[in-house]
Amino acid sequence: MPLIPPAQITSVDLLARTQAAFSFLVTAASQMNQMSSELLALDNAKLTDWLNSQTMADISKLFEAHAVSGAAVNQALATTAIQLSDSGVPSAYVPVDVRSFQDKLAAQGRKVEIVDGKFVVSDIDFSS
Repeated sequence: MPLIPPAQITSVDLLARTQAAFSFLVTAASQMNQMSSELLALDNAKLTDWLNSQTMADISKLFEAHAVSGAAVNQALATTAIQLSDSGVPSAYVPVDVRSFQDKLAAQGRKVEIVDGKFVVSDIDFSS
């Protein structure tokens, strides 16, 4: 007597592949969050230097690509997590933080401005 009827073997294989895809997406989200964390860990001077090592257009494209890619990964994670949960498989994950760069900096008490055509990262002055 088989534990799994032969007709269910396909479903078991699909579940295993869904779990593998979910694991891949969890890793992708983690990598994307680490990218942001590394940038946000730079002090004001180093972050300013990095921002100014690129053109403003390229920085804008990089941040937009991160947001779009992060949203896509988050959607795929959510959909796959539902599939797994509906199959009785736990599926916890940390989504990609797709807040804007300015919002992430503000959460650290910092801001980025453009002064004389250059990026400048500084602390937010809360005393005003």
